[in-house]
Amino acid sequence: MSDLTITNAGVTVASNSPSVKSNNQKLTQMTMKVVNVKPLNTTGAHEVNDLLFNSTKIPNAVSVAGGAGIVQSVTAVSGTGNVGAIDIYFVQESSIGTAPDMGTLKDFIASSSDCSDADMALQLGKISISNFEDMGASSVGYASNAGVMIQAIEGSRDVYVWGVTRSTDNPGSGQDFTIRFGIIQD
Repeated sequence: MSDLTITNAGVTVASNSPSVKSNNQKLTQMTMKVVNVKPLNTTGAHEVNDLLFNSTKIPNAVSVAGGAGIVQSVTAVSGTGNVGAIDIYFVQESSIGTAPDMGTLKDFIASSSDCSDADMALQLGKISISNFEDMGASSVGYASNAGVMIQAIEGSRDVYVWGVTRSTDNPGSGQDFTIRFGIIQD
């Protein structure tokens, strides 16, 4: 098929090429994946804005090395009865979001953390989960239609997450905690 260009008043209106796909064609070629991770919670009791868990790998979050994707949904399941709000930050490298690099988010906000500008440039986005439901022996929280763009660094398919507490009612050290990510891979 040859290129077709339509010009109206000197402005190109449309171009057709076999390498350009329509939105529907592109969407049907994307892969959807659900990835479970079990972050290791930091110390027992948490204050508001404490680091909940250090940087944790989402293995093969994108389909190709250096590729991109969209985190569409997040489900967090805690083995404790009550869980308060949490924020989940997406980063490109595992060294970002680890204590002592980050300390507490309070330090980070106060610009006194050890996280450099170069480290902060590797931040990809954040999803907040504030709707945990007490299911008796466990709690479940959801974030739907999140639409957070992620991209692995060159040579990797992995992306990393770290968590921050937004209340004092969060899982402590050693308590069961699973995060399930729904990812659309490009």
